[in-house]
Amino acid sequence: MLGVSYVSTPAAMSLTAGPFGVNAGVLFAKCGTAARRTGDRRLVGSGKMLFRALLGCVRVVVLFAVVGVISYVIFDNLRSGDGRTKTSMPPPPKAGDLASSNDNVVACPVAEDALKVINLLRSSTDRQPAASYSVEHGCTVLSKLKDYKIEAYSTRYGAACLQVPGRKQCYWASADVLTIKQSSPPP
Repeated sequence: MLGVSYVSTPAAMSLTAGPFGVNAGVLFAKCGTAARRTGDRRLVGSGKMLFRALLGCVRVVVLFAVVGVISYVIFDNLRSGDGRTKTSMPPPPKAGDLASSNDNVVACPVAEDALKVINLLRSSTDRQPAASYSVEHGCTVLSKLKDYKIEAYSTRYGAACLQVPGRKQCYWASADVLTIKQSSPPP
């Protein structure tokens, strides 16, 4: 029977005869093995190349996104500097200004106590802890829609010390809840 027989040594392969000639067995044996090895490497290599290409595209997209965000932030900051979005803060109150409120305001002889009472009122729906704290620390309630003269202002606490009629010392209240009426400058 004529056909290709597989032998293990190249010298023996060169002596086998096949339908395509004397050296056809050697050619098939070498080409088949080489094709299998090369093909395997190409498959693995093409997978690696595809992964590398995909990873490169992801890097480019991320780079463009980062550059875009940075550019937008810079552009937005430059654009907002032209005066269109500026908001003016009212000047801090000073001694001699008048203050009033649309609501009753808790004021205490010490600024920290006034802020503590406000925090207690904001953090709980139960007003009892704030009421107890204010009584213990000598706080008072200032009437709404009544003007009080500012004796001092603390930027540290954001509070104004108000002169209360009938009291010797001033009482501190948060400037957030007060409406400040700026006194006119002396002529």
